[in-house]
Amino acid sequence: MSTNISGLNALVERLQRKIELLSDKIDSIAVTGGDNVLVNKIGNEFIINSITGGGGGGGIQTVVLPWHLQSRKVEDFDPENPKYIWSTNGGMVNNLLPDNYSDIHETGADDEGYIYWEAKSNYAGIIDLTCKFKAGLDDPPQTERMYEEEALPTSVQGLVGYVVGASVATQFAGRNIKVTPDIAYTINDEDSIGRKLNYLTWNFEEQ
Repeated sequence: MSTNISGLNALVERLQRKIELLSDKIDSIAVTGGDNVLVNKIGNEFIINSITGGGGGGGIQTVVLPWHLQSRKVEDFDPENPKYIWSTNGGMVNNLLPDNYSDIHETGADDEGYIYWEAKSNYAGIIDLTCKFKAGLDDPPQTERMYEEEALPTSVQGLVGYVVGASVATQFAGRNIKVTPDIAYTINDEDSIGRKLNYLTWNFEEQ
């Protein structure tokens, strides 16, 4: 009986090693696509590299970060009044992808404004993520940290970039973002002696 158990344990160990090797292989997968685009999978995140050949060298590798903004021309539009659709290269907040990352907003050649993300939250964490556009330079979205008494803010926003026509003027966001709850400050409760009140906020961190 003990021999059978020993053999079974050895079989389980070999199976676990095979699973680990397969997982490592999947996590380090690299796929070359059209236009010399190299896609690397690192854990659960895909990194897209654009490789251009040099004169006899190995080429130049440019890492395109997840929140990288790009525009594409809208088809079948008046060529004298072109329109562009903005998208990101993905970009996640707490492993959640924006529901409209491939079709954020349509701009004309003379339009400019901020592209930003907005996340909704509840007791379970981030539950909804959308990218939005706000026109104009002088009135940016409200992305400063908000505070709530004994509760987390139900909405949190972050800048992605500022675009003009079909061009990116400024790219703010880079890597995927992790937001975590934090106690911003604590005060004494004036209505209850000895009781403290916590004011909560969200902390931002690029991963």
